[in-house]
Amino acid sequence: MTASTLTPHRTTSTARTGAVRAVLRLHRASLLIWTAYVVITAAILLWMLGPGGTGAVDEMAECARTKACDSHPAVGLYKMALLAVQWLILAPSYLLPAYAAAALVGRELETGTAQLAWTQNVSPTRWLATKLGVAAAAVTLGMTVLVLLFRTVRDDRFGIGNWSVYDPFVYHDATPLALAYPLLGLVLGALAGILLGRAMAALATATAATAVLAYVYSAARFHFWPSVTLTTPADAPSPSGMILSTELFSHDGTRLSGPEAIRLSPADLHSSYFVQEYHPVSHFWPLQAVETGSLLALTALAGFAAFSLLRRRTA
Repeated sequence: MTASTLTPHRTTSTARTGAVRAVLRLHRASLLIWTAYVVITAAILLWMLGPGGTGAVDEMAECARTKACDSHPAVGLYKMALLAVQWLILAPSYLLPAYAAAALVGRELETGTAQLAWTQNVSPTRWLATKLGVAAAAVTLGMTVLVLLFRTVRDDRFGIGNWSVYDPFVYHDATPLALAYPLLGLVLGALAGILLGRAMAALATATAATAVLAYVYSAARFHFWPSVTLTTPADAPSPSGMILSTELFSHDGTRLSGPEAIRLSPADLHSSYFVQEYHPVSHFWPLQAVETGSLLALTALAGFAAFSLLRRRTA
């Protein structure tokens, strides 16, 4: 019987499982922080669905009945909770690029931890794939739970706060964008870490790149789908949806400026009309699909660039 017969072969699945365990062990503090973030945010949302929302509604009903409310503590607490969860769900889109750049990739390349792992039957490609896979799985699970809870709160509404689908927070927090942006940030952070190899430089670069992308998308997102032109009488109610531009014209077709519009008499105002470019509520999901799809495409491109750069530098 030969020595090779006595030596057990390490299977691919065993090696993969070992790599996952190593990532979980190395980043267990980060995983605990992420779990605490999800649990705390979910708890606030569940409170809003339960006693927070019903208490605010009961308080408003009591105030309407008695006509003698000087303060609204329950409503104020509900609004504070709403503001908190809006920012909490938005935060990973900006914090995950910094984490991926500094702690997940950059620090290990800078200290040599990654190079040591590559000598332990873990290839550079598997090392990066495992790190991104574990992080992406945690992000996907956590953000999916929070988005679904936020959508449930938004559907209940309770008559408190701005729940328009085109409100910036609702547009992000109650949709797949709340998952697409963090995943893109995760991969951008990894790419910055591999490109620069230093934690703090990668953190700054990834954070800046994410901020620029977020600004570009916020400025351009309502141009991803053709808008609708609507002509209405000047004294008619505004259409529901996202209004992109509004121009006022007199009955003879002359465009009126703001000061001229203020000086219009009620009769002249009735004979004038608005020409508005806007997105009706029915455009919400097409706009979401285009933005989410483009973000996922950027994520794939950034991932391809990260793996290609890593292979080239470790070949």
